[in-house]
Amino acid sequence: LDLPGHGRSAHKSLDAPPMVQAEHAYYLSEALDELQEQGFPMLDGKVTLIGHSLGAGISSLYASSFPEHVDQLVLLDGAGF
Repeated sequence: LDLPGHGRSAHKSLDAPPMVQAEHAYYLSEALDELQEQGFPMLDGKVTLIGHSLGAGISSLYASSFPEHVDQLVLLDGAGF
């Protein structure tokens, strides 16, 4: 699963004035929504969730927000999370 602005997904535009750019910032809550909407509806049962770097932070937030969906949590290089 590519989160917005990562991997092969489209990036948000930065061709705007600084005040408007703030509206286009990436937020962890958006990543949680993306994961909930596109990542897991097709799965039946709990998953092993693996996250690296920023993904470790997102994975830990997801696991704490939706523990009923997560069987195991693996975090790699998630400094600060």
